Amino acid sequence: MSDSSTTHAGAIPETFIRHRSVMVVLAHGALFAISLLAAFLLAYNFRFVIGQAGGGYVWFDDLYLPLLAIALPLKLLVFYVAGQYRGSWRYVGLRDLFGVISASLVGTFFFLTAYFLLENGWHRTFGYALIDAWPTQNLRQSAVFVLDWACTIVFVSTARIGVRFYYEDLQAGQAVNPRRMLICGAGDAGEAVLRELLRVGEHHCVGFLDDDAQLHARIHEVEIVGRTGEIREICEEHNVEEVLIAIPGAPPRFIRDLVKKCHGTGVLFRTMPVVTDVIEGRMQVSQIRDVNIDDLLGREKVQLDVALIGAQLKGRRVAVTGAGGSIGSEMCRQIAAFGPLRLVLIEQAENSLFEIDRELRSSFPDVDIIPYVADVADRRRVDALFAA
Repeated sequence: MSDSSTTHAGAIPETFIRHRSVMVVLAHGALFAISLLAAFLLAYNFRFVIGQAGGGYVWFDDLYLPLLAIALPLKLLVFYVAGQYRGSWRYVGLRDLFGVISASLVGTFFFLTAYFLLENGWHRTFGYALIDAWPTQNLRQSAVFVLDWACTIVFVSTARIGVRFYYEDLQAGQAVNPRRMLICGAGDAGEAVLRELLRVGEHHCVGFLDDDAQLHARIHEVEIVGRTGEIREICEEHNVEEVLIAIPGAPPRFIRDLVKKCHGTGVLFRTMPVVTDVIEGRMQVSQIRDVNIDDLLGREKVQLDVALIGAQLKGRRVAVTGAGGSIGSEMCRQIAAFGPLRLVLIEQAENSLFEIDRELRSSFPDVDIIPYVADVADRRRVDALFAA
């Protein structure tokens, strides 16, 4: 096993995972210090003078450091109470950014309140200002507090967005030979699955298809390239390998039409969960699946009462005609699983009958299986079978 401090591409250092809480607090502390420093630089037009009275802009030692001592613990505490240290920066979204804005506003309020309470209390107790280089009448005083609030939002949000950008764009761009995918549906579900595909990086989305959206509009820099009726031409033009139907609850007729239009192109069709699954939990690539027969049926799938069927078949003699065909052979497998007394296989094609007979004897050795070569249209042959 490699050392805990070593990493590989796309992995999070184990040291960071073990001490995540401490690292997150330290990162926020550094961002708060940088935000206050940026506020001072903006308020004083980037005139940076340390330890001298040149031009009256001595603010780093006399103003910045004392105020940082007040602001830092207050902001760290407010962000902790607001739960800002628990969120995952990798999946930051608008709700997280609104949380940063709210926590920054509350933190600045307590920062401003604490400063004036300390300043007034110190002045009344000792007769002089706690921060005498910053008279109350100075207009830059109010500007620094407002700028600090804005800079806190900007720096904290930028740091979180930067982490997400790294995982979704920089790291995802390292994928080798990603499969070319076309997304059918430029709605909320399509946008959600595109974000997940960008994060994973295993697919390259060539565009969207949508009948209602505006053509050539962009979602996360991916263009809406056409309507669903143009799917075959677009697939051929862009060398599409997979089509993802990102329309939860799409009617079977719609899916059948898409599959039919691309017949012979070798394009793989895939679909995604129903919209409630996307809303209740994060969309994941693992939830995307191939289009199956249930998606193409024009009716709801019939749910069989397996217990009742088993009670009817167990211990009885059952005959299956066309036992070597695709439907008949599957019926034989299902029936044999219920343990009939005898399973009679009737099939006119000898090869097919031989294959299913051998398979059933291997899978269900306890079932008495009798194969017959016969044509159900031959009445005398069928009568002879049932008389046996």
